[in-house]
Amino acid sequence: MFTARQLRDVTLLYLCSVAAGCAQSHTTQKHYVPTVTLFKNASTFADVGAGQGLTVNGNLVYIYGDAKTGVIREATFDQGTGHLVPTGRDVRLTIDGEDVAPHPTGLTIRDGMPTFMGDTVNRRGVIHVIDFAKALSTGTLDGALIRSINDDAAVNGTRPCYAQVGGRWLIATSDYGNSNNAIRLYDPQRLLHATSTRDEGVLVHSFPCGPFVQNVFFIEKTNRSPAMLVLVQNITPGLGWRLTMLDLEQSIKTNQAVILRMYDFAPKDELEGAAVLGKETLLLISASSKDNVRGGLIR
Repeated sequence: MFTARQLRDVTLLYLCSVAAGCAQSHTTQKHYVPTVTLFKNASTFADVGAGQGLTVNGNLVYIYGDAKTGVIREATFDQGTGHLVPTGRDVRLTIDGEDVAPHPTGLTIRDGMPTFMGDTVNRRGVIHVIDFAKALSTGTLDGALIRSINDDAAVNGTRPCYAQVGGRWLIATSDYGNSNNAIRLYDPQRLLHATSTRDEGVLVHSFPCGPFVQNVFFIEKTNRSPAMLVLVQNITPGLGWRLTMLDLEQSIKTNQAVILRMYDFAPKDELEGAAVLGKETLLLISASSKDNVRGGLIR
């Protein structure tokens, strides 16, 4: 639950219903689509360099960025203050001191399934399979990097995220660029043993999407809402805050991004990642060195 002060400070900055440059399908709304609101005040989460994203596993939040080396920092969320609080467990993305993931652009964790981490350098994406428990215990990737897969099916980087389609868990990812972007969905078991995302059987589905997707996150299907893939986007290259909710199954079926709702928000820095904690807490991170984390509600 949020404090009364936080709820008073919630602000819906503005809603945009049409995505410039995004393939669209205009459908009659048959489902409830969550409303997104942000808190007015941001907080600073330090020592991640330029934050590149965050992911949630249970009650824990993992923030990753490109500090002196690539880094993942573990935190909890304080509902009273609206701040992320470090637990003290960090992972430097190094092996024998060498930075092997200098620009992490995705981290997806699901119990009983492999942990995948994306890294994008000079538009080229690599998806690493890691033993995340071991990485957390040692504080590095020494002995914790299982394998690395070239995401050469991508045209502009990688940002893996678990997403469920028809009861099957897949890995969703997207390009970042101003044209020819696509959402791709990979078979995680095929991916686990691949050297390239072009290997036979790895790619399961793809469809075009709009520009400047920094990250994606998944919202499971409910009795009111379809399964949604949310695109975390910039509005212009490297600047702006946009969230675009897609009906994932309809997007696959129609081979175009079926937009349920799009939100543009007022901050002008570079939005990098977002995730949902619990049932309705939304957390977002930008690349700024200060005031880089903002909370909100999605319900």
